[in-house]
Amino acid sequence: MKNSSKGGYIIKLMRKIALIFITVTIISSILYYALGKKIINVASSGELDRGPGRTNAVIKQIEGEIKKITSQAREFGENFEITDKIDNEYGVEERKRIINIEKKIEKASITNMLIVNNNFEVNDIIKGTNLDINNIDTQDILNQAKDIMNKKENKGKGFFGGVITTKELSNIVGVKRINTENSKDNTYTVIINPINEVFMENINEITGRNIEIIKDNESIKNDKKIKKVTLYGRDFYCKLNEESIDIFTKFESLGNGPEYYIKLRDDRQVRNNATKNISTLIGIIMILTIICNVLLYIFIKIKVLARIININNVVNKVTKGTDLEIELQNDIYNDEISVLTGDLNKMFGRLKKYANNLEYIGSHDLLTSLINRNKLTEYISELKNNNEEFALFFIDLDNFKNINDTLGHNVGDELLCQVAKELKEYTENENVIISRIGGDEFIVVRKGKNNNDEIERFANSMLIKLNKIYSIKNYSYEIKASMGISLYPQHSADEVSLMQYSDIAMYHSKKNGGNKYNIFNKKMLESLEIENKLKNAIRNEEFEVYYQPIYCISNNKIIGAEALVRWKTEDGMLYPDKFIPLAKKTGDIVDIDMFVLRQAISLCREWIDKGKDQFYVSINASKRFLKQNNFIEIIEKELKYQNVPTSALKLEITEDEIIDDAEYTEKLLKEIRKIGIGVYLDDFGTGYSSFNHIKTLPIDVVKIDRSLLINIEEDIEAKSIVETMISLCHKLKLKVVCEGVEELAQVEILKQINCDDIQGYYFSKPLPKQLFNKFLEEF
Repeated sequence: MKNSSKGGYIIKLMRKIALIFITVTIISSILYYALGKKIINVASSGELDRGPGRTNAVIKQIEGEIKKITSQAREFGENFEITDKIDNEYGVEERKRIINIEKKIEKASITNMLIVNNNFEVNDIIKGTNLDINNIDTQDILNQAKDIMNKKENKGKGFFGGVITTKELSNIVGVKRINTENSKDNTYTVIINPINEVFMENINEITGRNIEIIKDNESIKNDKKIKKVTLYGRDFYCKLNEESIDIFTKFESLGNGPEYYIKLRDDRQVRNNATKNISTLIGIIMILTIICNVLLYIFIKIKVLARIININNVVNKVTKGTDLEIELQNDIYNDEISVLTGDLNKMFGRLKKYANNLEYIGSHDLLTSLINRNKLTEYISELKNNNEEFALFFIDLDNFKNINDTLGHNVGDELLCQVAKELKEYTENENVIISRIGGDEFIVVRKGKNNNDEIERFANSMLIKLNKIYSIKNYSYEIKASMGISLYPQHSADEVSLMQYSDIAMYHSKKNGGNKYNIFNKKMLESLEIENKLKNAIRNEEFEVYYQPIYCISNNKIIGAEALVRWKTEDGMLYPDKFIPLAKKTGDIVDIDMFVLRQAISLCREWIDKGKDQFYVSINASKRFLKQNNFIEIIEKELKYQNVPTSALKLEITEDEIIDDAEYTEKLLKEIRKIGIGVYLDDFGTGYSSFNHIKTLPIDVVKIDRSLLINIEEDIEAKSIVETMISLCHKLKLKVVCEGVEELAQVEILKQINCDDIQGYYFSKPLPKQLFNKFLEEF
């Protein structure tokens, strides 16, 4: 069923509401059930305490049976003493008239009665019910009875009674010594009543309990569900089952037979009654809950659901944009849905207002009112569909970032607006449109035949127009621009590629000093190809470190080297000027600098092992490499790993790498020097070089650029400049290294003007590690 269908919405909402009520009912049932279980457990908790008392009553009954058997053993023992005398004096017939013991025995509730000698060997079986005197259990009973009778306390009184256990059965045994005049040895009356099923049935009938006698089982004591209770001077083991309670207690026995336990199983009447009553109550509550939920569901369906469906239908129309004039009618109810209806009407009113501006916002840059990238892409697609040629001019303002960062975004935004105003004058020609695609980047599209002369004239006119002084808040700023041009369809039929090619051409203009334009050509893709290959080169270890020796004038020795990276490609060796700028742009420079660092430290380790403790290697550190959060820890870790002192490593930095954030860099360089690593200021005499930086930066050595040494042997002014720079550096307690020395005459002059160290092709070009080691050994 479709979402737009009213019936479909009713069904979906009804299902959700029904699901909520079913969930509530289920949760309520679970809670009621849990509560009922809790009440039942509390109500029946006392059952566990009553069990031992009932078991003890059974034990008392059994003890009564033991006393009875003991009394019978005494009685018949004494009778046998009397009958023996009467038999001797008057004869058996007269004795039977006086005392008929046989009749007494027959009537007595005795299972087995024996007459045994002093060694408890059977002399006579007075009464025997399935009794085998040769049975091991019978012999075991008699042996235990003998040992018990021989105990001091029993020997004196001549009788005992109690329970004797065997492997097969427990028995109630009564023993009485028969004292006769004619017998040299004592005889004994032994009564044995087995505690068997018949005995237990009688006890169960008398006590009204369910009793069993079981042999000792370790599981009784080890079962975690069994609770031990000590009452009436004995230990009871209580196990609470779902429908019953089991009570175990040891059957006190004489002799050394195995232990037996009395087990009483009692029904949980309190629990069963409570369960029945509470279950009925919970059932009634659950039925009432279901009825209430059904009634509430019907109410919501009638009073709420219809109004929600109406709101949803109106919102759908507004969402689809078919009717932005629609409004919800207020209903008679004063509730949350009524408030929602009013709020939605307010929102619809605002949407009507915003809708009028949506198309403009979606297609224009709000700062400059120029079209944005989306609209530009639509325009280019339209030109392509109409098979019209056009030229795409990519414009990027030079040094705009410095103005934006130093003077603030407000000034930057105002400057962008003024630049846009200058460019808008070209839109008076219907063949030209202008777009701002972001930051300080503008795109100009000029449709028409791509004549190179006309395109160059047009590009020159834009550069001239943009190259002017702009006044903002009583301040003047000079702006220039770099431009790249791509042509359709000459360079590509794809708008993404056209944008990329014009961007590459613009980058070449900026790289060559700015305030220029370049028309794209295939050679410019070389830098893009290099950029794409950079990451694979790092992964495949295609880089190699070369080392150029540094010569110390004062001691005429090679004291160190500068590490310079090279890229070995299939087409030959690539030098840093071809890939380092791109690596800085992509961020891959961090991995390259890390590779050079490790190789340089490794070389130091080798030469320290060869006895050159003062040997050092300097590496060029990029801004991104320096600005890692844990830079100091990284350096220390690598040096420690290869056991190289910090004095063996020098870091070379250039002023253009640190000028963006001088405060941070100064702090970092101080920390670097603090751990013992020397800091060199490289390429001094180019770029932003000034003695103000030398004075403020925490450095140890200044490296004078080779450009200042050209013709120094012939140009007196050049010599004076270099000499002055060396002198000033020495006054600031800084050492000086002159780079790019290629002639002996230059070496001699540098010696005269007190230069400290020299580096250049006069001594050696940069060498791979193996050749450098050979050079150093032979120098």
